[in-house]
Amino acid sequence: TDDMIGDTYTFRNNDDPEAFSQTPEHFKRFPIVMMRTRNTGIRGSPMVEFGVGPLGAVPEMAPPEPIYFLNFNDNMESDDMEAIVGIAHALVDGEENLFSQKRMCIMVREKGYDFVGSEYWKEVRDGKEVSRTELKDEASYRAALEKIAGIKL
Repeated sequence: TDDMIGDTYTFRNNDDPEAFSQTPEHFKRFPIVMMRTRNTGIRGSPMVEFGVGPLGAVPEMAPPEPIYFLNFNDNMESDDMEAIVGIAHALVDGEENLFSQKRMCIMVREKGYDFVGSEYWKEVRDGKEVSRTELKDEASYRAALEKIAGIKL
């Protein structure tokens, strides 16, 4: 259990090739799946920012969700081709990679999170939006990043 936000993580066998929208290669390669159960439901998660809808439309609680596919027998070096390809995929600059397309900073807090986007900064606590501040220009965006995350651009 995460001491700060109370989410619980468990491991389960990856024994269903049809589960989790995985490829046959993933099913063969990763025998374990790390699952997360949210203490406050999906509404308390920054994942709401990635398109599950406005907070009012998001269910309070959600079933356990897969987080990572794992193979506990791995002992991969950082220069292994699988690691290189994996990092390259995460860093790709293209439409399929949300993190290269949207300016954002998410800081998880004890009872929720702060989200700084290109146009606003909002605070969500216990699954509810408690404040929203419009960011009118680049200077206000940079000031929000510094205040929320200590990031100076």
